Amino acid sequence: MPSEMFRNQLMSLYTALNQSVDLISPAMKKQAKDEMRHEAISTYMKCYKRDHTNMIKRKEMIENRKEYYENLNTEKERAEIQEREKTRREAEKAETKRRDEEEKRRTEERSAREEKYKDK
Repeated sequence: MPSEMFRNQLMSLYTALNQSVDLISPAMKKQAKDEMRHEAISTYMKCYKRDHTNMIKRKEMIENRKEYYENLNTEKERAEIQEREKTRREAEKAETKRRDEEEKRRTEERSAREEKYKDK
């Protein structure tokens, strides 16, 4: 593709010019690197306490949010368990009531049959 060829040519030109600058004045490049390094270090020294404090605050905020969502999930699971237990108890109560009514009905039917046979 033409755009890639153009990019490759520019990269080759950049590399060649960079090597030329290194040959012509290596001290200038070293001095520029040293200045950049000193500037980066001084900027870091000015901001590192603030940045460190911000990172700690962010970490605490993330931990608090994580803990909040864990507690929220725990409460949700607890509520679901309680609801299932309540439903199970209600079903058990309804089943017990149904059995008692069934037993009562059978007893009444048995009594009615026994009285019917006694009358004959």
